[in-house]
Amino acid sequence: MYDYDMIVVGAGPKRSAAAEKCARFELKTLLLEKESVVCGKKDKIIQ
Repeated sequence: MYDYDMIVVGAGPKRSAAAEKCARFELKTLLLEKESVVCGKKDKIIQ
């Protein structure tokens, strides 16, 4: 089983920013996007 504090569905500009902010606060965050473009940038992976 996977354990996340926050799951963000959709990687538009606002949701990507929200996911990044959660990760900066050391929350285990999962960002889901169906397209290969995240926040307008192709193949950008945030770890």
